[in-house]
Amino acid sequence: MRPISNIIDKTALQIKSCSECAHVFESCCHHPRIMLSYSEMNRIIGPCPEDYLTLIPYDGVGDWDPDWQYRVHTIAGKKYELCRKRVNNICCPDLYSTGCSDLRIKPLICRLWPFWVIDNEVIYDRDPHFCPLRRLPIEESLKILGETKEVIKQCHHEFMTDAKEHTTELNEIAKRVYSSHSERY
Repeated sequence: MRPISNIIDKTALQIKSCSECAHVFESCCHHPRIMLSYSEMNRIIGPCPEDYLTLIPYDGVGDWDPDWQYRVHTIAGKKYELCRKRVNNICCPDLYSTGCSDLRIKPLICRLWPFWVIDNEVIYDRDPHFCPLRRLPIEESLKILGETKEVIKQCHHEFMTDAKEHTTELNEIAKRVYSSHSERY
């Protein structure tokens, strides 16, 4: 699989869906920052999330969004993001060569990508990870993905509201992950 971040060729420009991209390139589905909301952790992972999650050192990638503070956890004086653990070099065990295996459990963060919402405006996310759809106008990318601005806004609202409402629980899970694998951090 070719790293998508280094691709500027006809193949990348011809990609018309996330599943096509995941099949051809090392795509956003391989990105180390696949975050789940607290509700998704309970629904997808179950009662022992620390077995399926990891901490990624926070590099400031979300500093431009004031709400991102709810997704960052400070442990032992360092900042981390709580993300899905990589298995076989992918972050999602539900990912197959054709994309997500079950769209009903597709995490909100994956439904949002490559978009974000600031001041009720749908924009392209500022994460530097490459997405071929970012070369298109937002409206065209939304159409290709079968999404609307309203759906993106709703996913963003759910994702961030969940983080705000479950800050304590998410911090506790982050601490358990840290404690169970402190030699890594």
